Amino acid sequence: MSRSDTICIYIQFPIIGREYECRVNLDNHFQDILEQLFILKDKDIGCVYQKSDVPIIQCFDTNQYCISNESLRTLRVKDGMTFKVY
Repeated sequence: MSRSDTICIYIQFPIIGREYECRVNLDNHFQDILEQLFILKDKDIGCVYQKSDVPIIQCFDTNQYCISNESLRTLRVKDGMTFKVY
């Protein structure tokens, strides 16, 4: 995939101190993203997340492949965990 059709998912779990990253195609919807996270975490997290429609304007490009996008979104989950999709 080229940079133009790739987004980065940065998942931060402050409680357990772990971070995960993966890349998905921009055409994917949040459910598709969550399904990939299920595989990544090897568990179903569908019951602990809530989607937020608040845009994320800034991309924290820690791995040089995240791109800024006005449609960036944050998935907010319970217990202070935040899924940053950008």
